[in-house]
Amino acid sequence: LTMLLSPQTLVVVAALSARGARGASPLPFDGVPRWALGAWNRTTSVVGPRSDSTSTHVHWVQASALFSDCRVPVDRPDAAWFAARIAHRDPAALRALARQSGFAGATAFAATSEQSPQKEGAWPGELTWHHAIADFQDVCLEPAAAWPAVVNGTHASGDRSAAELLAKTPRTFREHGLPVDDPVVQYEEWRDVATAVRLAGARDDVEDSALGYVRDVVSAVWPPGGTSLSAALFAAFPESGEFAFARNRPTTVSPAHYNVSCSLGALADAVEAGALSFDTALPYFRTELSYGETGLVVTRSTVPEHEGRRLPTDAMCAALQDALVLDGTPAALATLLGCSS
Repeated sequence: LTMLLSPQTLVVVAALSARGARGASPLPFDGVPRWALGAWNRTTSVVGPRSDSTSTHVHWVQASALFSDCRVPVDRPDAAWFAARIAHRDPAALRALARQSGFAGATAFAATSEQSPQKEGAWPGELTWHHAIADFQDVCLEPAAAWPAVVNGTHASGDRSAAELLAKTPRTFREHGLPVDDPVVQYEEWRDVATAVRLAGARDDVEDSALGYVRDVVSAVWPPGGTSLSAALFAAFPESGEFAFARNRPTTVSPAHYNVSCSLGALADAVEAGALSFDTALPYFRTELSYGETGLVVTRSTVPEHEGRRLPTDAMCAALQDALVLDGTPAALATLLGCSS
């Protein structure tokens, strides 16, 4: 809770609660179609001849515009291992944390371009993820600059993919690197966690129900510079229970201040060489991207000790009056968080 109340950047994208109409958005784009809304687990990653479906837990929660993506190696040590090594200032803890990744911010959607196959139906368009709130590997990310750039339409993102819709039961699609299959085949395949949630009266049009499901979303943003929560995101769906939580690293000092490059590996090298203290380096490895599926209890997190704990909501409730609701209503947001009246 102490970390939540710090002025550092926080993002929450949490799961599945009350229906509501889309609120006023500060973003210069409309966000994603309904088929992209939901909680997704990555089943396969393909780059050229290499395929991987088992090495990393990957969880992506997508609201109408806000998103969070958590990536934790399957063989990462547990919380007790990290606690012991952090207590002894062991650089091995930093090396293990540096194997993780993930990001959070806003997602834009556009029609297919010349880099995507010009096919109707199965290839509805392209997604662009703006890592404007948190990025585990980018230790030089400054949300105070990146988020306003997203809002005013000047933020540049290289994280773009073409969507290929594969199946309705279970909901499955691929995101292909651009240009598609050039110079090699490159895609990630995703499966919706909540496969039992059906779209009542489904149509066959791509915009509303190409994959046969719909999500009722509650989402909100606390812009950078807030007093109790700074640069925070929250999103929710009613039917299932999945949620994601993300928070930028608890330091705003650039590694360049210590003559270290914008790399977790470089920070670990500096600690091992005695050029940087363990305690100074550790905050750069504490970007949080968490995911869970019921009761706001964290199942997976880039902060190992947060796994198995319930997501603390006191700080978000305390700053409820500062929240800008993008999907749903302030009342639905308060209900999901369990805020007292």
